[in-house]
Amino acid sequence: MNYASTQIPTAEASKYIHKLCRHFAHKVSVLFSEQDGQVQFLQGQCLLQANAQSLNIYMQAEAPEGIPAMQFIIDDHLRRFARFETLSYQWGTEVPMAVKTELAALTQAGSAP
Repeated sequence: MNYASTQIPTAEASKYIHKLCRHFAHKVSVLFSEQDGQVQFLQGQCLLQANAQSLNIYMQAEAPEGIPAMQFIIDDHLRRFARFETLSYQWGTEVPMAVKTELAALTQAGSAP
C-alpha cells in the first residue's frame, strides 16, 4: 500500500473540509462532518481531519501512481478554495498506524457490494 500525508497550518480547516467534500461529492463517494471527511477517489482513499491549528490530510492508494493523482486533485482544489490565505505545506509519507487502520476500513467498505 502507498501512503501520503500533509499538515496544513490554518485556522479554517473545518471550512476547507466542508468545501472540498461538498465539491467532491458530485463525482465520488464522500462522508463528512465539521471535523473530518472521508473521500473515496477512484485512485484511493483520503481522510481529512480538522483541528484548531491545521488541516491534516492522509491518503492511501494501492497503485503507486494513485498518490500523486490524488495530491494533484487536493492541491488544485485547495488553490481554488483558499482565496483569502496562502496555504503552505509539503506532502510526506508518514501516516500514523491508527490512520492506516481507518484508511484500510474505507478500502474494505468501498469494495463491498
